[in-house]
Amino acid sequence: MTTDAIVFTEDQLRIIRESAENAYPAEACGLITGRATDDSRIVVHKVIEADNLLAADRQDRFEVDPATRIQVEKACRGTEFSLVAHYHSHPDHPAEPSETDRERAYEPNLIWVIAGVTEETATEIKAHWLDQDGTAFAEIDLIIDLA
Repeated sequence: MTTDAIVFTEDQLRIIRESAENAYPAEACGLITGRATDDSRIVVHKVIEADNLLAADRQDRFEVDPATRIQVEKACRGTEFSLVAHYHSHPDHPAEPSETDRERAYEPNLIWVIAGVTEETATEIKAHWLDQDGTAFAEIDLIIDLA
């Protein structure tokens, strides 16, 4: 399925911003659940912060704690929601996927949400989708649901 956009509430984006700012100068990370719609969008249900297992070793890498992943997948069982994306931050870099991100894109069906952080302030959040052959990311629309 092709996804053209991911839809967040302002509160969900606030969780990502605060997570990124609190982790600075290391990378923050977390998981995002939601559901696909008939109009090629993903509507976010929940943003879940996760421990970055690489934060103590490197400030420019992330690895989501597998225990959090298991909890999230269990919580989705029997519901209309599934794991649709993950987020991480780029301290002192733009919210664009890096070459390392592309190399570590092991799950091409997940959307990559990236928060750019400068001097402890999240300056932008963007969403990206890995192309079919896994060679490049394409930015998709990030929509804020004001309802």
